[in-house]
This record gives sequence, structure tokens and C-alpha cells, in this order.
Amino acid sequence: MSNTNIKVNDDGTISPIDPNKPISYSANPQANTLDELKMNLWSVADTAEVEELVAKCEGKHIQQVVYSTYHKGMTQICFGCMAVNTSIPITQLKENK
Repeated sequence: MSNTNIKVNDDGTISPIDPNKPISYSANPQANTLDELKMNLWSVADTAEVEELVAKCEGKHIQQVVYSTYHKGMTQICFGCMAVNTSIPITQLKENK
């Protein structure tokens, strides 16, 4: 897995981040407590790699998996790993914000 190297700012713009750290996303940007949901966003090579990650978490973590017919890519949201793993190229995510 490789880091996405970008982050979405509060105003919706995208900025580069430290390549050694994953993106941290808060589902509630106004929350100032430790209870807010933070997930790491990872870019993976292809849908097969997403399927491998899904298999590792299967039966252990709550997860959601979706396939985008438009982007021809798969995304896993794992609440146990607190990670979003996607095969959709970051450039496409950036273009369609």
C-alpha cells in the first residue's frame, strides 16, 4: 500500500501531506473530542489488493465495500482498522470532488 500524499482541507481543497503518514479524516470536523471518527485513507494498486484486505478483515471487523462502475475501482471502509482502502486513483478523486 502507498500513501495518498494528499489531504482534503476544511474548505474542500486538496493539499499534499507528509508521505510517511496516511490521511486522517474526521467524519465530524466540528468535533473537538476524542470520540470523533478518524480514518486513514490509503491508495492500493488494484481491486485485487482491496479484495485481499477485505478478506483479512472478514469476520473480525465491521466493514463496507463498494465497487464504482464509473471509476472501475473498489473501496473498502474498515471500522476495525480505521482505514479507507481504495483502488480508485487519487487523481480521479481529486477531479470529481
